[in-house]
Amino acid sequence: MNEKILKIVMVVYGLLFIVVIVFLAIIFNRTRVLNLPAAGSQPPAGAETTTRVEDEDKGLGNDFSGRISEIGDGYIVAQVEVPDFTQPKDPAGYQPGKAMPFSAFEKKTKDVKVNIDSKTLFSTKKLAEIQKGDVARIISDKAVVINDEMTASVIAVLKQ
Repeated sequence: MNEKILKIVMVVYGLLFIVVIVFLAIIFNRTRVLNLPAAGSQPPAGAETTTRVEDEDKGLGNDFSGRISEIGDGYIVAQVEVPDFTQPKDPAGYQPGKAMPFSAFEKKTKDVKVNIDSKTLFSTKKLAEIQKGDVARIISDKAVVINDEMTASVIAVLKQ
C-alpha cells in the first residue's frame, strides 16, 4: 500500500515539475522574443531605441481602410491612401536607409485587390449588400503598403 502511495506521489511531483518547466520556458521565450526590459529599467548607454509610431502611421499594415471602387466575383477593389516612398515631404532631411515614419512621405492612392474566401467574416454588411463607394475597414493576410493583392479575414463597412 505504501509503495502505491509513493508511486502516486512521485508521478504527481514529476508532472508538477514538468508543468513548472514548461511554464518557465514559455515566460522566458515570450520575454526574450518581445525583448521586454525589466520594470523601471533604462536602456544601456548607446543602445538603439525605437520611437513611438505616430497615430497617422497606424492602419497601413494588415488593418486598413479604403473606398470600394469595384465588386467582383470573389473579390473587391479598394482605393487606399498609402505613403509614396519616392516622395519625401522634406527632401533635404531625407536620408536613404534611415527609418522614417510613414507621415514623412507624401501620400498616393492605390487600388488594392482584396480577395474574399470562405473564411472571410463580414461584420456590418454582407458581401451582397456592399456597394461601390462604401468605405470599408479590412483586415487582411498581407500589408497594404507593399502588396497590391491580398485575402481579407474581416471586412467591415464603415460608411457610404
